[in-house]
Amino acid sequence: MGQLDGSIVLQGDMNAATLTARGGKHGEDKFDANGRRKADSIVHEQILRYEQVSGTAVVAESRVIGSLFADATAVEISIVCETKPDGSGGDPRKFTVDVLKGNQTTAFASILAGGTPVTVDASIANRQVQFVVPTTTAGARGDQIKIIVAVSGTTGAQGQGLQVGVKYRENPA
Repeated sequence: MGQLDGSIVLQGDMNAATLTARGGKHGEDKFDANGRRKADSIVHEQILRYEQVSGTAVVAESRVIGSLFADATAVEISIVCETKPDGSGGDPRKFTVDVLKGNQTTAFASILAGGTPVTVDASIANRQVQFVVPTTTAGARGDQIKIIVAVSGTTGAQGQGLQVGVKYRENPA
């Protein structure tokens, strides 16, 4: 086996009390006296979820789905409908999903591009996951996340079963 100049080859476990890297010690303030990583130095990822039951038509609803526990960044949103709307002609069935953020002093506002909800209609496939990158990404401790579903159309059958996930990365305190 080849070895790079200045490298160390380890077989088995390594337990180092102090790591001295080029430029000095690295991140020792991020570990406790027992060498365990401190919780306030870890980026926590949380996915807030919203669902409407499989086998039933998607209905209009507005619901707060969770709160942020620390300053956070919205990373991605996923929207999936188990059975897509199948309307065609005249006024086909469809629905939209909007994701909003607000708190006790700030009104709820969409985090989607241009404040435009995502449309779910007959053009998507059953169980096709639509991934959306939010444009308003900054969140603060105590912000609440709200989902608004709006339904429309009179022709055909409405979609059935809906799941929305909103992924946040909470920054260390």
